[in-house]
Parts: sequence; C-alpha cells; structure tokens
Amino acid sequence: MGEALTALPACHRLRAATGSAIALTYTSPSAERWPGGWPVDRADYLPPDLPGPMQAMLTALRPRLVVYSRADVWPALTAEAIARGVPVAILGATVGPRSGRLHWPVRSMLHALYAAMAYVGAASRPDAERLARLGVRPGVLDLTGDATAKMYKDVIAAAKGSFDIVTVIFGDPIVGASEVIDRDDPELVVFLGGAEVEREEGRRLHARGVPVFPTPERGMRALAQLARFGLPGEKAH
Repeated sequence: MGEALTALPACHRLRAATGSAIALTYTSPSAERWPGGWPVDRADYLPPDLPGPMQAMLTALRPRLVVYSRADVWPALTAEAIARGVPVAILGATVGPRSGRLHWPVRSMLHALYAAMAYVGAASRPDAERLARLGVRPGVLDLTGDATAKMYKDVIAAAKGSFDIVTVIFGDPIVGASEVIDRDDPELVVFLGGAEVEREEGRRLHARGVPVFPTPERGMRALAQLARFGLPGEKAH
C-alpha cells in the first residue's frame, strides 16, 4: 500500500510535467486492482529480476528514467538500467534498522548500485542515514517524507559543510519553517506550497529580511544575478 500511495502522485506529476509515456510495474495483486486504475500508459507485473527478462523489458520500453517507489531496488533491473545510462531514483525510500541490506555480504554486493543512484528521497532522517551507509552519495540524498521543521534544521546543519549555498525547498505546510533559517547563512529559501502556513512562515521570514522565492527557478535566477555582479555574500530582495 505504501508503495502505491507514493507512486500515485509521482505518476500524476510526471505526466503533467513531461507529457511522456509512463509505464508502471508492480508485484502485488492489490496494485493490479487499484481503485480507479493508474494514470499511466502501461501497467503490469514486473518480470523476474534476472538479467535476461530485465534486458528484454528495458529494450522494449526504452525508458529515460527508472523510479522505485519506497521499496528496495531490484539488483538486475538497476544494474541493467545503469549500464544503459538510464538514471535510477527512489522516492520515499525506507530501510529498516534490522534490514539485511545493512550487513555483510549484501551491503557490499549492493554498494555500487546505491552509489550510482541519480536521486534518493528518504522517508525519514534515520532512513537517510541508513541509505548513506548503503552507499547513496550525499549530493543525491534528500529528505522528502513526513518532514518537520526539526528535520529540515538537521539536514541544513549537515549540508552546510559541503556546499557554499544551501537551497531549502518547503513543499508542504511546515510549521516553524521560519525558525530553522539563519538570516546570516547563505541559504536560498523556496516555498512551493503550504497554504496559510506558507503565507505565515513567509511573512515571518520577510520580517527578518530573508527573501522567499515561489519556485526554484526564480531563486536560481536571483542567485545567478548575485554571482554575476560579484555579490555572493549579500541577500537578494
């Protein structure tokens, strides 16, 4: 059920953003009988995770992106996609504290696959920490699920030592979002949603002299102008 609930909005957003054909695979009969069907062009059971069947599937579909929803990666599918230069991502990624993936020999066997991921959105901070242990690179690891202001604060603190500027994107109603942003640090703030919570937190940030942008693109353009005129340490207004 969790995989389906994560995949459904992703299918809708990919369709709206790209207009590309989408193929969805599953391993559970509950997904086959999903109420209302799936907003995709093709939905069917995933073939056995063996090199031959996965090569045949990828040759037939010719995907530009492979996305896993919450569940573990399939080694043969992942390896074949990576070999073909197809980016692989995981949404709502979870790794249980007792997962066999965290221990030898499975961890060492899968390390190269996790290290090659193009994007991984972790469901929680503990999941993100365990995914990092599996080999996911810091630059592609994100905290996306069930986030709170404290989670944002922890991630910002962890990222500060690795990047010159941290872009903080709030996509859901995050109460206390304004409290995790330090006015004197190089942080770019973007609010994509949150209704009244977004408006209130935005007002608080503006009152402290912190600019807030409605889209990442707007924020990047403002940052580019600062860099162009040699003002990396100043705030955009």
